[in-house]
Amino acid sequence: MSFIEWDDRFDVGISAINEQHKQLIGLINEVHDVIAQTRQRIDLASVSKEVSVLVSAVNRMDEYAQHHFSTEEYYMSEYSFRGLKSHKKEHEAFMQKVQGFQRDIDRGSTLTLTELEDYLKAWIVHHILKVDHKYAHFLKKKGVS
Repeated sequence: MSFIEWDDRFDVGISAINEQHKQLIGLINEVHDVIAQTRQRIDLASVSKEVSVLVSAVNRMDEYAQHHFSTEEYYMSEYSFRGLKSHKKEHEAFMQKVQGFQRDIDRGSTLTLTELEDYLKAWIVHHILKVDHKYAHFLKKKGVS
């Protein structure tokens, strides 16, 4: 079973955004899987390799999140969504938090792994279900599907 399972609650009714959300959830699941593998390692050489894989997975998720956020912000700007400014601040806060986790991972903080997992899961679920559904409702009224 995946760390985060896509279900109909996440559907915002805009196919391009749904596909990006699925991709982002997949990347978060990949980060979780690498963390789970890292926790099972005993020897330092294996852990070192897993940390490298983890950094790569977090970087891919980070890069894709930036792409996804640009797409959302484009739609909101294009259709003059009033909540763009606050939505953009949520995206910026996410990016800053992930960059902080990246720095902590580079320093070897093991506590960060649990915090990273917990943060990513809580953030994506809350963001899609609470924040993204607000603009999605607005965009659907404008004919975006």
